[in-house]
Amino acid sequence: MRRTNTTAAMCAAMGMLVLPTAHAGEDYPLLRPGMWQFTASIEPGPAGKRVTGTTLYCSNPIEELRRQQQRFSRGCEFTSLERRGTAISYRGHCSIQGVSHEWVISVSADSDTTFTQRIEHNSEGRSEVEIVKAKRTGDCKDG
Repeated sequence: MRRTNTTAAMCAAMGMLVLPTAHAGEDYPLLRPGMWQFTASIEPGPAGKRVTGTTLYCSNPIEELRRQQQRFSRGCEFTSLERRGTAISYRGHCSIQGVSHEWVISVSADSDTTFTQRIEHNSEGRSEVEIVKAKRTGDCKDG
């Protein structure tokens, strides 16, 4: 399924997809490849209002984490991973085009087919909190 620009922008903010992931793969819960539904809410979003969106597409979450780890590891520093039960969390700090960004990222997996991610982002006095709920809905379809 093709993502719309709005939904793609929502997904771009999801740590699962594009935020720094210093510990991708070995420390994250195992998540099965397949068709995944991602539902995200960002507060406050543009114009100070809550923004929500849902997208559905074929994904291998662990492979995406590994690719993002490589892309965002340059110029970023991360704390060591903290594990509590099935949840993990860590902090990140990056300077992107001279602007300082800080993240607190936590991921909690109920199983290999569902997870929740909370992302707290602070930059230049502006704060956002994003909650991503993801669930595997089945196998990917060819075509």
